[in-house]
Amino acid sequence: AGAIGLVSTHDLELGELERESGGRIINYHFREYYEGNEIRFDYKLRPGISPTRNALHLIRMAGIELDEEGAP
Repeated sequence: AGAIGLVSTHDLELGELERESGGRIINYHFREYYEGNEIRFDYKLRPGISPTRNALHLIRMAGIELDEEGAP
């Protein structure tokens, strides 16, 4: 009916919906960068699924120590 919606997720499997939707769903992402112990975003929409993963950095920022494989 002409509606537009936005969804934000870290679930990479949802990125497959673009291929499966016949062009009705399009993936976009923001890029992040790091300053000191902070994560920042440029808020510029770019096409496609994000090529970077920031979850481990966010976990460390929360004070959770991880081993070399990224496990708590």
